Amino acid sequence: MGAWGAGPFENDDARDFVYSVDKSRDLGVLEASFEAALNAGVYLEAPQGAEVIASAEILAIVLGRAGEKVRYPDEIITWAAKTKTAPSPALVAKALSALDAVLGESSELRELWQDSDEFDTWKSGVDDVKRRLA
Repeated sequence: MGAWGAGPFENDDARDFVYSVDKSRDLGVLEASFEAALNAGVYLEAPQGAEVIASAEILAIVLGRAGEKVRYPDEIITWAAKTKTAPSPALVAKALSALDAVLGESSELRELWQDSDEFDTWKSGVDDVKRRLA
């Protein structure tokens, strides 16, 4: 994973995902990210985990619950402003479950961050988006 910070959009996988979101027309791309993580099986790979965190932050901004300390890519701010569909409670529930998987013991992304000096910062960011979505 190429990362230059612990923020949700400060890694290559999340930035690649931003491109996919920017080209989409609705919340389906976020839902697909959550579902992929929830159906990953025994082990959640790091790229999927990074997408889940980015998706959750995008969902939060669509709901009007942006993080105060999160640096959102300009494309996401524009995309969220154009999104007309209100997120359903079921989509929020999927996001929360997928974030739990990212924080779980079978998450490669969690393992990578645990091996770094920035684990507490990373985990705090994930916990923050969970609070904003709940």
